[in-house]
Amino acid sequence: MPESRRYRIFIHSAAVFVSLIFLAPFAWLLFASLSSQADLLKVPLSWIPSHLSFSRYSQIFNSPGGTIFANFRASLLNSLIIASATVAISITVGVFGAYAFARLRFRGQRASLLLFLSTYMVPPIALVIPLYLIMVRLHLLNTRIGLIIVYCTFATPFVLWIMGNYFQTIPRDPRTRPGSMAARGSERCSE
Repeated sequence: MPESRRYRIFIHSAAVFVSLIFLAPFAWLLFASLSSQADLLKVPLSWIPSHLSFSRYSQIFNSPGGTIFANFRASLLNSLIIASATVAISITVGVFGAYAFARLRFRGQRASLLLFLSTYMVPPIALVIPLYLIMVRLHLLNTRIGLIIVYCTFATPFVLWIMGNYFQTIPRDPRTRPGSMAARGSERCSE
């Protein structure tokens, strides 16, 4: 049954409306960062600044060490390093592990996969104290490496689960599948 034109217009209009609601806080952040402090404290509040100012951005990137802006810059750099390392490690480990779980057959495969996935199902708040104690013993508290390890413990099972499902959707090559006609034919030729 083909969709009516009104229905498609309604769905697209609703999608635009919901998108605007979700993007409004980000737009406000952008406008607030470009507004002067006087514009932000003005009553009634003006949603559009009277004049744009990039002074906050120049203070973040050009201020000397020890200031609030330098601390923000250092925090931004730490976040970039930690997020990039977490993504790189989780994707690498997760993709190789997911491929192994999807394509290889080995003893304890199902049990180990369920173990990985069950760690993803544990609420993160239940792991706070054990992870804290581990980080204290390994002297990794308040370090980038410690934070990367903690984030990888949460991200890697997710990558393993998502990529494992993806690898299972890829059809196997009939020549490499054990017991297939092509595999039996190549075995006879090799004899």
